[in-house]
Amino acid sequence: MAQRKKFLILTGILAGIGVLVWLAFSFFGVQALFLDRTVNESPVAGEQLLAQGTFQKGDSTYSIHGTATITEENGVRTLSLTDFQVTNGPDLFVYVVSAANGSNPTVKGAVGSGSFVNLGTLKGNIGNQTYALPSEVVIDKNSVISIWCRRFSRNFGTADLVPAK
Repeated sequence: MAQRKKFLILTGILAGIGVLVWLAFSFFGVQALFLDRTVNESPVAGEQLLAQGTFQKGDSTYSIHGTATITEENGVRTLSLTDFQVTNGPDLFVYVVSAANGSNPTVKGAVGSGSFVNLGTLKGNIGNQTYALPSEVVIDKNSVISIWCRRFSRNFGTADLVPAK
């Protein structure tokens, strides 16, 4: 009887651990922290530089670096992320945020109020990549590029765009 009780307790503990591991991987996406996705698209060398900014850390637990550049050629605007690297995570997107600056509280408030345009899923957490800018996106001194985790509403980092002169 004592052995059966030990067996049931051990089985319950192992089942609980299994459920926790399943939750960690399926809901929280922890595997993304251990896996890098590298891309290497050629940056678009547009005829006109519209704006540029350097990425800064958003929420304190993530690292990020690289440059965000917006160019235009023949009426087509493109965002290029170059020398780019960010801590990987689940459900990462590239947002153009309308915010006074790229500080973490300001960007979180702007995204929370819907003042952003989603350019799509982040293609990779390492490497050069490009994104088409829809015509309705306004790029000015209040434009910020954010790498945003939609699942947990976390700002992995921002680049304050400085319009070209």
